[in-house]
Amino acid sequence: MKEKEDTTRGTQVISIKELKKRLPKEALELLERTLESNIYDKVLNAFRIKRDTTFRVNTLKTTRNNIIKELQKSEFKAKEIPCFEGFFRIDNSLETKLLDSNFVKDGFIYLQSLSSMIVPLILNPNKNDKILDIAASPGSKTTQIASMIGNSGIIDAIEPDFIRMERLKYNCSIQGVNNINFYNTRGELFCKDKMDYYDKILCDVPCSGEGRFSIYDKSSYNGWSKKEVNRLSNLQIKLLNSAFKSLKPNGILVYSTCTMNLYENELILDKFIKEGKSNIESDIEIIKIDNLFTTFNEIIKPILKDYDNNELDKSISKAIRIIPSENFEGFFIAKIKKKV
Repeated sequence: MKEKEDTTRGTQVISIKELKKRLPKEALELLERTLESNIYDKVLNAFRIKRDTTFRVNTLKTTRNNIIKELQKSEFKAKEIPCFEGFFRIDNSLETKLLDSNFVKDGFIYLQSLSSMIVPLILNPNKNDKILDIAASPGSKTTQIASMIGNSGIIDAIEPDFIRMERLKYNCSIQGVNNINFYNTRGELFCKDKMDYYDKILCDVPCSGEGRFSIYDKSSYNGWSKKEVNRLSNLQIKLLNSAFKSLKPNGILVYSTCTMNLYENELILDKFIKEGKSNIESDIEIIKIDNLFTTFNEIIKPILKDYDNNELDKSISKAIRIIPSENFEGFFIAKIKKKV
């Protein structure tokens, strides 16, 4: 079939009709049920856009100003992203060359999606915090947190899979991170011995990854299934409940996924809040996320009714839902405080 040219990016754009043929039918049906029709159309269009490659400066090894100078001497014509100091973008056609460059090999920069880089900013770790990353591999957010606090404090990084743990350790080593304890175990088991222990917790959970769907990358959608969504949602609520018990009073936990359906996002939060209240643990507070992140058109309000039209807890409206676009991957992020 003939595909039309996107002259603004110099790439071939798959038609929406062809897109729908290739992506999992059940996934599209689920997204259509989840999102308003105009938002759903934007999401479909985003699945056929090639986003720029984004990366951040690793301040454990260099500075923003040094990287800007070195990039100016190189073939990588990177541009800093407005509102995000130290975050840059380049044309995706240069990604392979960038990965082979000393910028990456020596750990001076880290390639990461813009949505992913926002999550640690919302967690806002402080120096000397005790921090838990309950599903840490491959270490994108883990190493960003370490960079933000200058290798101070302690980060406990959990990963149950041995191979993924080795990848996490490798990435931390390249980035010069030295304040991490690695635990090759399940997060919900590890937390049993860490009650009221952590100042900050990142609960960026395994998910079905709908926000990362790309028609140009079959691996981004090929493993999706409704059965897997159900399995993951059961794991997500276990990890969230376990992590929250490990949070100190007045501590902050950030829950995030790179997927878009209700089962892994709003419904997880709703279940978490209601189970907390039923157990007389009324110490859960959803914190409104800072306005800096709500100025982008891609950031929309969470959904407060489920598929059967049941009302969800109103505090969920303080979370953010990021729809995929030419700038962002799809993400869902909630900031949670344990009240005294």
